[in-house]
Amino acid sequence: MSESTSPPNDEFARNVVNSIFDVFVEPELSRRGLTLERDAITKVVVEIDPGRKHPRVWINDQAQISVQVRASKVEEGQSITEADVEEVIAVLPPDVGPNSGYVCLATIAGARYVTFDFRYNREQASGLIQRAEEFLAVARTCSETAPAVACDVAYSAAELTVQASMLLQQQRTKNHSYRQEWLDQWVAHANAPSSHAETLRALHRARAAARYADGSLDISDDELKQLLGTVSEMIAYARSRAA
Repeated sequence: MSESTSPPNDEFARNVVNSIFDVFVEPELSRRGLTLERDAITKVVVEIDPGRKHPRVWINDQAQISVQVRASKVEEGQSITEADVEEVIAVLPPDVGPNSGYVCLATIAGARYVTFDFRYNREQASGLIQRAEEFLAVARTCSETAPAVACDVAYSAAELTVQASMLLQQQRTKNHSYRQEWLDQWVAHANAPSSHAETLRALHRARAAARYADGSLDISDDELKQLLGTVSEMIAYARSRAA
């Protein structure tokens, strides 16, 4: 999730910039025993590493920022100056860790630009999504010859997609019911299709029969095919969120 601000004459933009200074910059300046006026600060990068107690904050020359712009025509090999910039397309910190969230602020041609991404554990989430793909491939392979096994393995794949999405928000659990509750809430807020929650619930209901032979498996071949298709959609959705 990210947001770019135009010049700070817009109330929302001013509030975003003020929050960055209040929450990150001023405490860091105090920690260093420094005093800087806000107008003297032109670049800020904040890395929020879930493995660290406090965020890392880089200010001005310490802050490494990559800026993508649309510029007026310049000669090949000629440096682009602020006067050449027609539009700022992206402002990104190139050196934050794969599991970190970040906040990035840059002043370009007198305007403040902000990008932020508060998804965490993207590397670990990607690993879970890869495992979910492998489980789904096994489920499809045995869906006709061993549908019970396919259901059980598909349930594992579906749960991994939910766990991956939860990790992006710094939420962890080993509880099946809590994953279902989390997904139900996620769907209720229109963040994912209702079919995702329905599929996870259906595969959970089949789990006792599928894994432990506790009763008969009450899922037809067509229903299983549809469930596997939705699990594939859940994987694609989780992958898009972690990208």
